Amino acid sequence: MSIDKVIIGAGFSGLLHGLSSIRAGQQVLLLEKNQTPGGLIQSEEIDGVKFDSGAEAFSNVTPEFENWLSDFGLDSFVVKPNIKAPVIVSKIGVHPIPQGVFGVPVSLADSDLEFLGAPALALARTLDAKPLPENLDELSVRELIDMRLGPAFTNSLVGPVISGVHGSLPEHLEARSVLGGLVKELKAKGSIVEAAKTLRGDKPAPGSAVASFEGGMHVLIEKLVHEFVQSGGTLRLGTDVTRVSKLSNGQFEIEAGETIYANDLVIATTASAAARMLFEFHELSIALQEIESLETLLVTVLVESPELNSFPIGTGALVAEDLGLAVKATTHLNAKWEWLNGNLKKDQHLVRFSFRSPTRLDSAQQKSAILAAFDLIYGVKSPKLLGQVEVLWEDSLVKASAGHLRRIERIRRLVEPLGVELRGAYMSGNGLLGILKHELATREGDLIGTGN
Repeated sequence: MSIDKVIIGAGFSGLLHGLSSIRAGQQVLLLEKNQTPGGLIQSEEIDGVKFDSGAEAFSNVTPEFENWLSDFGLDSFVVKPNIKAPVIVSKIGVHPIPQGVFGVPVSLADSDLEFLGAPALALARTLDAKPLPENLDELSVRELIDMRLGPAFTNSLVGPVISGVHGSLPEHLEARSVLGGLVKELKAKGSIVEAAKTLRGDKPAPGSAVASFEGGMHVLIEKLVHEFVQSGGTLRLGTDVTRVSKLSNGQFEIEAGETIYANDLVIATTASAAARMLFEFHELSIALQEIESLETLLVTVLVESPELNSFPIGTGALVAEDLGLAVKATTHLNAKWEWLNGNLKKDQHLVRFSFRSPTRLDSAQQKSAILAAFDLIYGVKSPKLLGQVEVLWEDSLVKASAGHLRRIERIRRLVEPLGVELRGAYMSGNGLLGILKHELATREGDLIGTGN
């Protein structure tokens, strides 16, 4: 079989690029190892209630995603969350996330920072006025925040936010990788607070700069798959690619239960999956194996608890490490999404818990951890558990540890002469918005052919 383009991986990135390629006039075959497309956007059911078991929102802190949805005709399905901003729970207590970037505030006079105490705020003012170090690009997130604002900000604000979003402790993440925009503005402004102010400005409050779809994010995947197939694309599920090689005539030879020949090849998988199928390109395969990733354990529980009817902590919480819980974040799903709340019976609630990585708990330990989280975070003792769904996402998050950007730059150098396109979170950054921006940046014109 011979075709214009083969895309390996039918997650959001693969589907997005597949549609773009079809609109550019190419014949496209999309191969997916699993039996369902969507990657980390999947759905599950408990007691007849359908919900997202993976990504449950997209960032709209900048307009690209919503603009694309509007052009694609999907904007009518978009729903906003209830504006009940998430909080941070730590030994200090429960406190809001200040207006800012990943917990870095736009003003040290923000009343939301009073819980830190006057000495910590005074130290932050002193530190943020100091000259910038020459090794700014080499710092971890912890080193950067400790240096510019002090440990109190790292431990009680930035640390919990970074851990909740990127799944790793701030000392394990490269600042210029996960806080690239902030570091860039810091170099220009000389102050990390002013940098946050420039980036955040009057944008929505923390927790509200997201949106989803009526019925859940899986609706987006269903719409993309339908459009891809209706536009002439071919989607094959349950198809494992075991080897990729390049022939002397420039075509790619792909082993996937049968031999497929393609003029163009895009691999939109995790770095580890790409490394396995590209083993013939030894140096590139080794470079891909050096990309670090994290697994994420998500447990969603359906409970009956009248005490949760008031949504005691709003839409959710990020959990500081000092609280000693195995849980790093929780989302009160039906507090966040009105459509979901309307699908539940009286006094029923859907609550998601994200566990610290790596977490290996047996069923009894997991139940104990969930009940402890309900008690310490929600103030609810022993809610009636009606059902639960556990999802373990392997390689779900890219761990942007020290040297991550250098590793990505090396991969780009190695892959360029081969003519293979690599896509996915390790190339674009975690999150759907990053994937979309990467697609926009690497193609001319509009993704859906409108020319806007």
